[in-house]
Amino acid sequence: MPDPAETEQRGGLCPVCGKKLTIGVEHRVEVLADRPAGFRPEGAKPFESLAPLPEVIAASTGGSAAGKKTLEQYERLLQTLGPEFTILRDVPIEDLQREAGPCVAEGIRRLRLGQVERRPGFDGEYGAISSCPGGDPAPERDRSPCLGQRRPQNRGRKSGDSSQSGRRRRSGRGSRASSAPIPSSRRPSRRRSEP
Repeated sequence: MPDPAETEQRGGLCPVCGKKLTIGVEHRVEVLADRPAGFRPEGAKPFESLAPLPEVIAASTGGSAAGKKTLEQYERLLQTLGPEFTILRDVPIEDLQREAGPCVAEGIRRLRLGQVERRPGFDGEYGAISSCPGGDPAPERDRSPCLGQRRPQNRGRKSGDSSQSGRRRRSGRGSRASSAPIPSSRRPSRRRSEP
């Protein structure tokens, strides 16, 4: 989505299809603004921009913020290092590396230094914070869980080898689905037609 300055340069036309763009809130703010973006008045109170610790853990390890492993690690960190704000702001990086591992410690270090990419939300979608400024450096399958770095290529594996370094493969229709009973409301009718 083009920013207001880019839209103005293009005469309000879409850079892809050439049609007139629908102008949004950010454009209206730009029109009404009496100072440039990023302006800070003298004497302005300092602020910190933080993210919830489970989101930092998930972004640093490649998991989900609501995932079981992420929440277990979150609870363990609260037990060993203290409150969430203390972990995000004050705990030394060395202690974080020891308790949370190098990936999470690096994610928190980047958050503290502001070296994260903040993508704003829009149209009912929440914004997101990425530990890898400049976008996703590699496709999901090529990333290691530690902050989006590329995984080293496994050069010793033959092309026909189907092993996945200890991971089990799942078929399209997993065995878990077939073992669960079907609710009566979704069960097919068992009526027999009478001759």
